[in-house]
Amino acid sequence: MRRYGPACAEGLGECTLVDFQDEEIEAFVTRWTAAVERQARGDGEQAVYAAAAEREGLLRAIHHNPGARRLAANPLLLTILAVIARPPCSASGR
Repeated sequence: MRRYGPACAEGLGECTLVDFQDEEIEAFVTRWTAAVERQARGDGEQAVYAAAAEREGLLRAIHHNPGARRLAANPLLLTILAVIARPPCSASGR
């Protein structure tokens, strides 16, 4: 087993990830759902409606579940929540 010491990390900075506030969670979810639906459905009206429905469902789950809200404060964990909350692709649709 190789151990990595400070010499291996020389020149690299250390960063601390700051928790998202409610407004940042909402902005992320809004942008995420819009981007995913545009990718899946194109720029049409169907993508807009699907993104809005996914956004509302995810935000409702986050705001009504204290555990999910704690996870959503972390940007990486919020991304994971968004991925697993997404409805599965249908065989004929996407």
